[in-house]
Amino acid sequence: MEPTDDRFNMVYASLCPGRLHAYWTALVVSTSLVAATACRSRNTPGQNPDQKPSASHPADAATRVRTNPRPSHSAQAQSSVPAPVSSPIRARFDADAGSTTATDEFQLGPSAPAAVGSFGVVIVSGDDDLMVSGFQNGRIEAFPGTIKPSNAPWPSVAEGTPSRVYWISRGRLVRRKVSSDGIVGALEVLANDAADYTHLAVARGETTQGPDVVAYIGRTVSKELERSARVWIEGKGARALSPDGAGATSVYAVALGAGKFALLSVDGRLSLSPIHARFLEIAPDGAPSLAEDHVVYVAGPAENTVELSGIRVGSATVAFAPISRDTSAFGLLSLLITPAEGEAPSAWLMYPNGVTPAPVESTDLCGKPTVAWVQPEDETPGAKKTLLIGTVNEQGVVSDPLPLASGDKIRHIAFASIRQVEQPPLKGGKPRPKLGALIAYGADNVLKARAVACR
Repeated sequence: MEPTDDRFNMVYASLCPGRLHAYWTALVVSTSLVAATACRSRNTPGQNPDQKPSASHPADAATRVRTNPRPSHSAQAQSSVPAPVSSPIRARFDADAGSTTATDEFQLGPSAPAAVGSFGVVIVSGDDDLMVSGFQNGRIEAFPGTIKPSNAPWPSVAEGTPSRVYWISRGRLVRRKVSSDGIVGALEVLANDAADYTHLAVARGETTQGPDVVAYIGRTVSKELERSARVWIEGKGARALSPDGAGATSVYAVALGAGKFALLSVDGRLSLSPIHARFLEIAPDGAPSLAEDHVVYVAGPAENTVELSGIRVGSATVAFAPISRDTSAFGLLSLLITPAEGEAPSAWLMYPNGVTPAPVESTDLCGKPTVAWVQPEDETPGAKKTLLIGTVNEQGVVSDPLPLASGDKIRHIAFASIRQVEQPPLKGGKPRPKLGALIAYGADNVLKARAVACR
């Protein structure tokens, strides 16, 4: 099934029995023959789906993919994590409800994928140029000049000194520096093996200078008609992130401090969608070390592109994926991921109904891990969509949802923390909380943005 957004020009294939023999050995106990039959029908006639080991990738090492089946509902209830949320949050947007949490909504121009940093909001326009909408004193400026948003790449910002904006252009991973006052630097080409119209994600190390680590989707299509995840490491170049035999349709990177990163990917399929995690450690001398790949969860069917996000919570990583829980329910899946063996504990925030697209982003809001997502206001077909933020606790559970915006369709989100900014007091002199993040979103064909205050 092709995704509805033409920015995602990728090939989707169902899981096939021969490609990850160990994977299907574990899953066959808990999956139906219908899924297996549908998967087999995707194989190209005459192709051999078995992976052949090589000297550099022995069979017993190259595919060390932990493939635990999804636990049953009873198994989830027995874990230390609270049982998944089963009732949907119905949060109708009220323009006045969050007046102390978010500033006014600013319209920046036509809808286009954006990224945010302390300097403001940035989009890719024209021939690998960047357009910056400056942020100052709680206000976000409109973009200067004409925006051509058609098929614009998805940018990602590494905040620091300097900030850098990364994106995919004509099969290349590229970047430009952006100063605190919005001055854009020269174009740098970092790799030539990226898939156009795909998401990427950058994470920066514990210093403001880096190192930067970028997860992205590779351009090469395998004989199984799949693309795989790759990672670019500052000073070390690009290398494979997905193990042999595994595909990827979306990726994310999370900085964990002390030179450590969590690299996430999902292989969105019409049958089952495995979510992978791999930990990267960069030594003081710059030498990178990639840990084994693990399947930390097997989610339900992905009818369209599954977006990923993630954030550090304590010493763990919490990953987020809006996806089907089963054939009749859709929601925000959160996974508490650590380097320990075993399937990641999961929690669900159920939506009133499914939604396409289903963007998600996360950031640290004044010291509190916070996630932003889009869901329908209610279960009515064609209902308006609401942009919400919620706080993430140490178990990865999302709570305290706050609606920030509403529209007939909200296509994408950019959400990032900023250096905290004072707000003018309310009438009567009552102080307001400091501004701690910016959020930009494409709603009803207009790119809009707000500053978000500490909660």
